[in-house]
Amino acid sequence: MKNKKNIKQIRTLQEWEELVERYFDALTTDAEEQELRDFLCSPEAIGDVFDETRAVMGFLKVGQTLHTKTQNHRSVNYWKVAAIFFGMILGGTTLWNTWYKMQNVCEAYVYGTKYTEVAMVMSQMHHSLDKMNEVKEDIVEAQLSDFFQMMEEE
Repeated sequence: MKNKKNIKQIRTLQEWEELVERYFDALTTDAEEQELRDFLCSPEAIGDVFDETRAVMGFLKVGQTLHTKTQNHRSVNYWKVAAIFFGMILGGTTLWNTWYKMQNVCEAYVYGTKYTEVAMVMSQMHHSLDKMNEVKEDIVEAQLSDFFQMMEEE
């Protein structure tokens, strides 16, 4: 199977000049433009007409390349800005939550009522700790006797 580049249409210089005129009139197809580009890169393209065409086509190619790079660069910049913005929001929220949690807040709920006065909260805490420290010797005996009574009933 032959490649399309291997099959070259043999044209005269006059036909190439006509193709250049058609190119500047925007009447060429994509295949003809590619064929013209290939011809302009060959050593056969000698002359002022071909030099001008080569310069214009090179200028257009550079413009297309720069335009593509600019568009890609812009989209990357949008993603960078969005990522930085999201990171700043996430970091700010984290810092605010950390600062808020580090505040020395005293709260106590006594029978469903919230107390935030430091003296009241501290007295309730000491009262609760004192109740926990009370030693009741008969608690263990009561629990064990209840346990064994249940086993005897079964």
